[in-house]
Amino acid sequence: MATPEVPQVRQRQLSAARQRYVEDRSADAMSASRASGVAGIGVRCERARRRLLSAARQRYAEDRLAEAVSAGARQVVVFGGALDTFASHNPYRDVPVFRLADSDIETIDAAAGFDRRLPTFAVHLGGADRALDAGLQVLQRCSGGVEIVFDVAAERATCVIGLLCDTGWAVLEVLDPAGLACRYLDDAPGPTDSTEPRLVWARVGNNAGRLPN
Repeated sequence: MATPEVPQVRQRQLSAARQRYVEDRSADAMSASRASGVAGIGVRCERARRRLLSAARQRYAEDRLAEAVSAGARQVVVFGGALDTFASHNPYRDVPVFRLADSDIETIDAAAGFDRRLPTFAVHLGGADRALDAGLQVLQRCSGGVEIVFDVAAERATCVIGLLCDTGWAVLEVLDPAGLACRYLDDAPGPTDSTEPRLVWARVGNNAGRLPN
């Protein structure tokens, strides 16, 4: 199957978030020059930065999805609010998307058309920790092979990655905010980036390095 171009919708959202960040940073600099020490200076800029990094995390997930579809993924599972607009611009007409609320993860088998035997790509961004843990356990039982991209709080990252390695998952990449900013934003790390989630890309470890065709 030929891999379609990465959806331009996400690139436009990333560009828009970057523009808002630049505008807010400029506005904060002007405010600071007029009123040194005023409470709240920089807050708007920090919010714009968080939006920008969130858009970059979603772009990363869609890039990995494009690679997975090329390698044989035949269905996509989206947990919570991840890729909130993806279903409406899904370029892979033969690859169904199953969207589940965090509380519905255990019911994935009841989703019409979902098949544990098919190679699966999953995305979990911004959801609850408990939902992520449950999702990893459910997906691991899919016999067709699974890849997943998820974000995790910085303070939990080391523990979660260790658990993945101990339970049959192969961790392909861990991306911190600095690496994300360098790759997608062409920007230096921001002063509050260290509090942002880490991105993890993993697959079930017994799939010989790729999803089965």
